[in-house]
Amino acid sequence: MSTDDAIAEMFRRAPLVRFSSYSHGQVQTLRSLSAEIAQLLDGSIEGQTIDGEGFQRIYGLFWLWVLGSYEVTRTMSEYKTCFSERLNAEVAIFKERVSVLRMPFAKLQFQGRDKGPIDGEASVHGVDLQNKDLSFNVEGRVESVRSLLAEFEGFTQRIEPNDVLHDQRATPPGS
Repeated sequence: MSTDDAIAEMFRRAPLVRFSSYSHGQVQTLRSLSAEIAQLLDGSIEGQTIDGEGFQRIYGLFWLWVLGSYEVTRTMSEYKTCFSERLNAEVAIFKERVSVLRMPFAKLQFQGRDKGPIDGEASVHGVDLQNKDLSFNVEGRVESVRSLLAEFEGFTQRIEPNDVLHDQRATPPGS
């Protein structure tokens, strides 16, 4: 296989590398974190009980996952011309959803507001024992851990080579 063929195969298997090898690596790390969080949810919620140590680990990993997934999608959304319209739309939808949790998780503040304290928005709002899931409620918007993990996994798995139009180094942000 020639070098050109090897590079073409890499872009086919990992299209986000064409945009940024760093972003690709970050997405892979977040997807691994997603799998670990899902395993912990499955193992920490049994019947009507929740393992406290597992619960703390889930919360801590999900906190990191929220911050990381927001930053990856924020970066991608700043380089709109690097991506297809379809991918830009999916990134924007996900970024808006995860941003609801990002500010309370990162700064203990509401998004787009004067700095003021929040109540329990960074706390788990609900436990779904049947589906082994946790949820958060930020000003009436309830977000499920499994739902956010699945949405991120879905749109990142659907990235095709024709969705990545340019390398981020050749395109200024915001263009």
